[in-house]
This record gives sequence, structure tokens and C-alpha cells, in this order.
Amino acid sequence: METALSPLLAGPQNEEMRRLCELPGEIMMEILLRLPPESLLRFKCVCKCWYALLTDPSFANKHLHFNKSRVSASTSLFLTWCRQSLGDPDRVHFRSLVTISDSDDPEGIRDHITTVIEHLDLSTIPHQRNLHFSSASHCNGIICLAPDSLLHGETVLYNPATREFKFPPKTCLGPRASQVGGFIAVQREGFGYDLKASDYKLVRIVSSLYSNKCIAEVYSMASHSWREIQIDMAAGTGLSDYNRIGLCCKGVFYWYVSMPNRILCFDMSSDKFHSISLPAPRNVKPEIWVRGLKTLAVWNESIALLISGGVVISIEIWMMDDHHGAVEASWTKHLTVSTISCCFYHPIMFLKKDELLMASLADVDTTMVSYNVVTHKLKNLCIHGVSPFSCVGDFYMKSLASVNGGN
Repeated sequence: METALSPLLAGPQNEEMRRLCELPGEIMMEILLRLPPESLLRFKCVCKCWYALLTDPSFANKHLHFNKSRVSASTSLFLTWCRQSLGDPDRVHFRSLVTISDSDDPEGIRDHITTVIEHLDLSTIPHQRNLHFSSASHCNGIICLAPDSLLHGETVLYNPATREFKFPPKTCLGPRASQVGGFIAVQREGFGYDLKASDYKLVRIVSSLYSNKCIAEVYSMASHSWREIQIDMAAGTGLSDYNRIGLCCKGVFYWYVSMPNRILCFDMSSDKFHSISLPAPRNVKPEIWVRGLKTLAVWNESIALLISGGVVISIEIWMMDDHHGAVEASWTKHLTVSTISCCFYHPIMFLKKDELLMASLADVDTTMVSYNVVTHKLKNLCIHGVSPFSCVGDFYMKSLASVNGGN
């Protein structure tokens, strides 16, 4: 019987594999797809045919999509955050792979969630390289670590599961990035996947120290090169605010820009920028709009805007309708989360369908919590000492995705 996996099993090399396993090819493939990357990497040493299969980009893609569609009791995250102790002005920076699970609490009666923290291991990356990372993002198991200046530090693409890494070329901007007062300050970066070209891309917006202009460039992993792209934006229009990290949804990258209030978008397939407006202030409580913090999140495969704070401590959640590249997007207010245990929380991201990951900003020992926006249940995560507004989160999935070529 033909299955979606049959093309991967064709050829004499896989006939040898089937003889070794004494299993039907489709069953063997179903087993392999369920194994973690660490196990599959060990199997590459079995024989040449296994090596050929497990290094095939088609198998890596099928393994990724199969595991994305699986329902799991645990959720894996990639978090970047800072820890700061009382009396210690220095902040310790962390890049962590975090697994949270409530499988041991099926009735949901506990006030905490089992949390396992594994700090990102960068030991395989040569330490003699100029590594000064200020931002981190994730896509399909590949983590992009980047500096905030074109003159200090290098960008690296790293797969923690396979321990592969790759250094993109520094820039295509040439003399404009090296001259005094040149375009060196990285204001925004986004790492994502071009669905049409089956290519990973990194886009960055760079500003000059002495002018009001920005320029942009995009890196293609397939061609291992940068090229300059058009962007119509001045440097002094809100790009240098605290909320530098964006998010990717359905092949489009989004950043919040504060002056004026809008969202800057980058289409990974067309390599074009455009802006969309936020909900009109008249539709938002004035005290929340003026004083509130704006956070972008992906919720149910759509973009959500979370406006938190104000005189009355609450969080408004707005959903953006598909805008199809339009400048004016349609927003719908989904719900308002009112005062939660008389404590101020800063939203970070949605975990599962209705679980919102937040950082508490009222406690001396700042903690992270999961809040269900439907049942209103609050659960603690065993992550303490998170500095306010320092935490950025994204879903993480171990994969065989290669940073050294192939789709």
C-alpha cells in the first residue's frame, strides 16, 4: 500500500535497511519518525543506507512535521531571560530550553507545573569566535543568536539537537557599516522560514548613528549570502524601544513599534516590509492604552495583541484578522483579564490553547506563572528571579533541520 512515506523507502539502499530490520518499510519509518533526534543521530553509524536516509532533507522535514502534529502532555520552550538578585546590580543572562508538563496532575488540582530547565549548551561553538549575543530567536529547531551591532560579535545559527552550527557572512552593507557613524546598530532581527522557497531566512534592520535612516538586509541559508532589501522607515520612529523581539506566524514576521503605535511586518517569501495599524485608541480603555505595555503573541495560529497594565490592573487581548498584506488590519477584542490575585503580571506568550505564560512583577523573588484565560486558574512554574521585562519566549522543538545546506 502506498503511503506518504513510500517515496523515502524507494531505492536499493532502503531494501538493505528493510532486510536488517525484518520489518515492513512503512512500519520501520513510522518508528523512526517517533524517535528523538539524539537517537536518530546514533543510528547514522549503523550502515551507509541508514546514514543516507537520516541525512536526507526529506526525512528531516517529515520528522519535523510529524512531531509538530503530535499531541503531547509536555510543552517545550526556548526562553531568553535575566536573573537579578537583591543587592546585586549585575544581571545574569540565560538562554534556556524549558520543558513544562502537567501530565502528573490530570485533574488540575496542583498550584504548580512540573518544570525542567536546561540551559543552552554552546560548547561546540568555537569560543575563539567573537560571540556577543544580545538577541535570540528560534525556528524549527534552529536557534539564531545575534549581536546588536555589525561591528561587535557574530551571528550564529545553531541546532542544539544535532549540535550543528553555522556562521553567516557578516554583512553585505560593506563600507556603509564600517565607516565612522555608519549603519551598525541592529534595531530589529527576525529568523524564520520561507514557505514558498523552502529556505530559512534572517532579516535585520540596521540604523545609522548620525542619520534618521534605516537600511535592511536579508540572509538566505540556501545561498549562504546576504542581500540588501528596501525599507521605507526612519531610525527614530520607535525602533529603539525595549520591545525589540518579534515573532513569526505563517511566514510573516511581526515587530511592535511604539512611535507611532503600529506593527512592522516582513513577508519571508516576498522579502517586503509593510506596516499595519493597531486597534484604534477609542476602542481601548484610555488608562490601558496610555500606560499599558503592548505585547505580541501567537494564539490559535493568529496574531494577538496583549495590552497590560494601566490604572486598573488588567490585560486586554485583541485578535488580528487575516490582513493579507493590507495596511489597515481588522482587530477584534477577544477578552479582558481583570485583576489577578491583586498582582501585576507581564504577559510573555501563550503556551497551549488557553494558557498564558506571564512573569510576576510584584514579588521580591519574581516568578513565572501559567494563567488559564478561561478557567482563571493560576499555576506557578519553578523559575525564579526573572528580571522584569527580560523574558522572551517561543515554542521549541528538537529537529534534524540542518544549518549546513538542504531544505
